[in-house]
Amino acid sequence: MNLMGIFNEKEIQLLNEAGVVLENREYNDGELKQFECNIMDFIMNHSSKNGDISKLNLEYDSILRVISKWENWCNILQKDYCITDFLLNVIYFIVKKVVLCYYYR
Repeated sequence: MNLMGIFNEKEIQLLNEAGVVLENREYNDGELKQFECNIMDFIMNHSSKNGDISKLNLEYDSILRVISKWENWCNILQKDYCITDFLLNVIYFIVKKVVLCYYYR
């Protein structure tokens, strides 16, 4: 998932402040989880006494929701790929058995 086209300038600036530097490339599920952890660590390292944590939670809420949504899509696509790969292996096995049975008759 390429996040550069999803976030606006303000959101990219907020990500930079949290230590997440986006590049114009595809990110995998693990990288998205790491971004989420970096943002949460950044938020939690602030003071709750003066309301910084609440303020940052509001600022980063939409970003975290987008990252979480794309993590879920990555997981779904990965599961679909595994199922597809499994089915292709089953079909290959069946075809191989049929060909061998036909050949050795």
